Amino acid sequence: MGKLVKMLKDKKVRRNFFKKEFKFLLFKYNVFSAKNDREKKFFLYHFSQKFHLNWSRARIVNKCIFSGRNRWVFSRFKLSRMMFKNLCDNGKIHGIRRASW
Repeated sequence: MGKLVKMLKDKKVRRNFFKKEFKFLLFKYNVFSAKNDREKKFFLYHFSQKFHLNWSRARIVNKCIFSGRNRWVFSRFKLSRMMFKNLCDNGKIHGIRRASW
């Protein structure tokens, strides 16, 4: 798969997750609150079949917004270490300077 295709797929997974996140939290709350109610558990089991694996938080991957690299990503800046270093050296990120002794 190309880099662009992977980035588009990740964007789609994020969109699906944020769309269904509240419903999934309500579902989890209801599952844990219905300990002895069999009818409620049966309904919730069938409702759980509607949730797709792509709606899981575990499927979301942090990626660099410039290069699409998924390793060594600074979550605060959403940049990989190489892009972060390049942008800092050129003075494009304000408030960051190189350490010198």
